[in-house]
Amino acid sequence: MLVFHAGAFVYGDASAAAGNCQEFADAGYDSVSVDYPGYDYPGALRYSRHAASVVRMRGLPTYAVGWSAGGTLAGMLAALRDVNAGVAVSAPTNLVNWNRTNWHYYRDMIKLPTWDARRRASPYYRYRPGRSCPLLLMHGRPPDRIVHYWQSVRFARKDHLHLITLKHGHLKDPSSGPRALHWIERTTGSWCSVRGTAPGR
Repeated sequence: MLVFHAGAFVYGDASAAAGNCQEFADAGYDSVSVDYPGYDYPGALRYSRHAASVVRMRGLPTYAVGWSAGGTLAGMLAALRDVNAGVAVSAPTNLVNWNRTNWHYYRDMIKLPTWDARRRASPYYRYRPGRSCPLLLMHGRPPDRIVHYWQSVRFARKDHLHLITLKHGHLKDPSSGPRALHWIERTTGSWCSVRGTAPGR
């Protein structure tokens, strides 16, 4: 289980997801909090894809679960078939629309300097039903002033993804971890084949 912390692609480190890792470990999963680099979205995605490839080399099903910005990375891994399934919790999955006009943030802080770069970094645009691996969306009810609820609603409607509506605001519902586990365990019969591997067993 690859676990991705929140932090707007800028803040936080692997220790921020230690509690979630322990929760998954208690359920019997090998869990790793991915210490992806901040201030560099392309670098964070490369690091995350490499982390998934290292785990896949062990021949085991590989999952990604992430919160907020970490959920964007988990969603990208599912979209690009780097993991067998992913869960994105209150994630900005469409970086074209999220924080739309803050070019200082995109250009100078996370290295996505163009509309095309933001589009290519977005699970909303990269996910392909029938080709990408399963992806669960969760999102807190409005008002989530960090990432609007409609980010997940529109993604779910476009690609017919399952969306679980959480209570409270941004990342304030502690049920997201157990719900992610429950969905992963229910989805195991429909694992998809990830890059360079046979279908999951």
